[in-house]
Amino acid sequence: MKKLTISLMALLSLVFASCEDDWTEAAPQTNPQEQAIAVNDITLKRIVPEAINLQETYMKDNKVKLFTESVKNLPAGSQMKYELQFSKTEDFAKYGTVTCEMDSDTAVVRASDFEEAYKATIGRNPKAKDIFIRYAAYIVKNKTSVVRIGDPNTYLGASKIKVTPYPSDLVIENNYYLLGTINGWSVATAIKLDHTGDPYENPVFTLKVNISNEQAASGWWWKVVPESTYITGNWVSGDNAAYGVAENGDEATEGMLIPRTAKDDVGAGCLKTSGKLLFSINLEDGTYSFTPAAE
Repeated sequence: MKKLTISLMALLSLVFASCEDDWTEAAPQTNPQEQAIAVNDITLKRIVPEAINLQETYMKDNKVKLFTESVKNLPAGSQMKYELQFSKTEDFAKYGTVTCEMDSDTAVVRASDFEEAYKATIGRNPKAKDIFIRYAAYIVKNKTSVVRIGDPNTYLGASKIKVTPYPSDLVIENNYYLLGTINGWSVATAIKLDHTGDPYENPVFTLKVNISNEQAASGWWWKVVPESTYITGNWVSGDNAAYGVAENGDEATEGMLIPRTAKDDVGAGCLKTSGKLLFSINLEDGTYSFTPAAE
C-alpha cells in the first residue's frame, strides 16, 4: 500500500510539472493593428471620356474605362472595391449604382450593366444626357470583410459626363395632336393633347372632349398625329406619321392604337358615345381609350 501511494504521488508530480511547463512556454497570441487607410491615401486619375455612347462601347469590348487608381498603406491581404454612382442632378437626390471591376489598376464597368442601370434611373429616352458621377470606395479583406473608406458621405472622383444610351426601337415624340370631327380634319389646327414629363417615362397623353348627342348619332371621327406631322401642317406618308385604328370606322371606346406605315394609311375611329370623355393614348402600350371625364 505504501509503495502504491508513493507511485501515485510521483505520477501526479510529473503531471503538474508538465502542465507548468506548457503554460510557461506558451505565449499569448497578438494580432498587430493594421494600418488604417485614409481618404487621401487613394488617388483616382480620371480616364472616362467626356461623352460615352453605350451601344458603341458594348460593340467594341463592353467596357467603360473610368479611372486608374493609386493606393498607399493598403493592408496586407486586402483589395479595393469601387461603386459607380450616377444621377441627373448634382445633389444625387436619386441615383443609380454599378459595381466597378478592376482590370489591373483600371476601374471599368460593363456597358451592358450601365445601360440597364441607366434606364432604371435616368429613363428610357434614347437622347444623350449630361449626368453626374462619383465613386464610393471600400476595402475588402478575405472576400468577406468590407469597410467603407471615410464615412457614408465620402465620395471620390466627382465629375460630369454625357451618356448616349442604346437607341430605342420605340419612338415617342414630345407632343401628339387630335383631329377629326373636333376640328374638321385640319392637321394645321389639330388639338394638342395634355402631357407632363419625359414622354419615355410617361407615355400617356390625354385630352378632355365633349361629344354632343348629334355628333354621336352621326359618328364622332378621330385620328392622332405626332408633332413631326403637325409641324408640316399636312398629312405625311411615313412610318408613325399618324395613329388610328386597324379598321376604318371602328366604334370601340378602347383598343389598340395603330400607327400608319410608309405604304399603308391607318383607319379613323368613329365614336358613337356622347358626353364629356377623357381621351387617352399610351404610346408605349399602343392603346387608346375614351372614359367618362371627371369634372
